[in-house]
Amino acid sequence: MKTYDYYCTWQAQNIFCQEKGVSNRDYLDEEALFKKNGLAEAFLECRKDLYFILDDGWDVYYSQNEREPYPFASHEIKKDRFPHFKGKPEERLKKLVDKIMSYGWKGVGIWVCAQGYQKAYTYSVKRLKAYFKKRLEWSKYARIVYWKVDWGVYGNDFSFRKMLTNLAKEIYPELIIENTLCMSPVNGMNAGEEENRKYQFPWNQQTKNYMDKVCQLSEVFRSYDVTEELSSTTTLARLCYLLKQKHSIINCEDEVYMGAILGCSLGIERNIQCTLSKITPQSSFHYRYNEAIAAMRYRTLSQPFVGTKLHLSKEIFTDEVLFGPYWSENVSNQLVKQKCPARVARNTSLPKVHPIQKVPYVVCCKDLNHHYALGTFKRLNHEKDEIYAVDVHVQIDEFVSHIAIFSNHIRHLKVQFENDFKIQRINLIDLIHLTQKDITSQIQMKNHCLWIPYAMLTKEFIGEDDSTKAYLLEITYEKNS
Repeated sequence: MKTYDYYCTWQAQNIFCQEKGVSNRDYLDEEALFKKNGLAEAFLECRKDLYFILDDGWDVYYSQNEREPYPFASHEIKKDRFPHFKGKPEERLKKLVDKIMSYGWKGVGIWVCAQGYQKAYTYSVKRLKAYFKKRLEWSKYARIVYWKVDWGVYGNDFSFRKMLTNLAKEIYPELIIENTLCMSPVNGMNAGEEENRKYQFPWNQQTKNYMDKVCQLSEVFRSYDVTEELSSTTTLARLCYLLKQKHSIINCEDEVYMGAILGCSLGIERNIQCTLSKITPQSSFHYRYNEAIAAMRYRTLSQPFVGTKLHLSKEIFTDEVLFGPYWSENVSNQLVKQKCPARVARNTSLPKVHPIQKVPYVVCCKDLNHHYALGTFKRLNHEKDEIYAVDVHVQIDEFVSHIAIFSNHIRHLKVQFENDFKIQRINLIDLIHLTQKDITSQIQMKNHCLWIPYAMLTKEFIGEDDSTKAYLLEITYEKNS
């Protein structure tokens, strides 16, 4: 079965480069990948279902050895970074891929700069076709299965994205091409955005038109980088537009629960090894490693999909963070505001939420395999869960055998069906620990509804890290229901 989820090395590069005293690009090398507890050893629990993506820096010389003004997009692994992989460019690539695959990954992908290398940096899109034809042939030989096409001279040029995507279909149709809109890590906050779209996504007609056209031809479209502090707000706002597309699987990066619920592919960047570093911030997603495991376990039931109707609440939240120095000038030393619908539903109706104190984001989805999932998300990453306690009421238009719940905030969950039913058994499965128990006697069933005391049922949850709880209701109906 074709899948799209991957682990990407970028955030680990950003952490470990500080320990080593090098740039994030310079950290990514043979030692970083293959030493004891190296990056290739990540995600033992589910790496058989994940692609391993070598991110920005894999195909350039170390910075002190670089002699070219535009060193990106070579697709050649360099001898200073990978001294043990020798031969022609395609042979070196294959040896590297084979080494990574020996750790048990589903496949290997690469970060691709949207431009040519050295003299080809100045090539037109038309002239780059021959250049990328050769690189596609190298990837085919090496059995690279995924291209994460990112920034570069032609990063937001539709003609380049179209040329490359169509060329890949011709040369190497099995290759997954992931396209994107290269942008700052927050929505809006750009020069010239329309005032009525400020802090929203998309913030002007130009970005909207670009994404509409690229998604028409792209197998996967990535929602792109975000700040950790506003990750849920910024990412969900982007998904509120991107999930309306009818052709592309949408990759929502490291918002793993959001992606699992809403039928997006995952670009996981958290890594449990990073929690061993004193440099890793305590609020970091790296300390929520088990969320990725739980999301991938639900993925065995619920695959990413395209199409279906998206429902957005009329209520809009505005969340804000005052940033200090930051790597993006759109964020650095600024008060950043982001707008996003409070509730989102895909292929099902909007949930009803009763606020106790402060309301979190609530999202839900019924997938194409007739599984249902919902979850809640803090509006700011660093806030305490206690302020977000809510009761949630959802309506499902058919009987489903599984309901996944990703939340620390739900007190009571009411599930309403259109028709009456008789239930034989309900199991509650902990997606992190894989324990389960029969909770049939603890669920009220009347008036077409299940009344689920979620907080009480999950109060014994013990987290080894800071991960939000993840549970699966497994429902067995009596045959005459």
